[in-house]
Amino acid sequence: MSGSVQITAGKAETLAAIGKNDALKTTVFTDDLNPVSGDDARVRIVQASVTHRTVDATAGSTTIASDASFGDVSKYATVQAGSTSIDLSAGSDSEKITQQFAAGSSHTLFVIDDGKGGLTVSPALDSAAATETPVGSLAAGGGGLADGASEVALVLAAIAAAGGAVAFGAMTRRRREVLGS
Repeated sequence: MSGSVQITAGKAETLAAIGKNDALKTTVFTDDLNPVSGDDARVRIVQASVTHRTVDATAGSTTIASDASFGDVSKYATVQAGSTSIDLSAGSDSEKITQQFAAGSSHTLFVIDDGKGGLTVSPALDSAAATETPVGSLAAGGGGLADGASEVALVLAAIAAAGGAVAFGAMTRRRREVLGS
């Protein structure tokens, strides 16, 4: 099976192939990389179960997806960061799964079938917030030489470069003597 999709330059998108092997369906959907405030996380559902017509997903009183059909992608919902229980239901089948969501992160949960015909998820991280706000200036060069000993390191580097130039000159002269130039 082959195909093509259109990906937009400069846009955060996810490409997914879902379905049974002989009938894979590709879909492209936009990721939301905007910051998530406070101790919250953002989550959405992609309904990729091939044995359940529709799926509902909730986290406590927050609805993430309602009657999502195969291939549907829900809007992002804000959930509490940390260990979060998500209830999945499809007809008489229901599963409770627990996911870890870091504060400020965005996730896509692919709802899939487990080996027994029930529901489970395959999580994907869309984005994560910086865990620490930078303080002061940004180190922009010097690398390991930026510790105050850079003057000594620069002198040693200059000596090494000069030694390399002398060695190169000696090799070139020796080569000319051997070749008879």
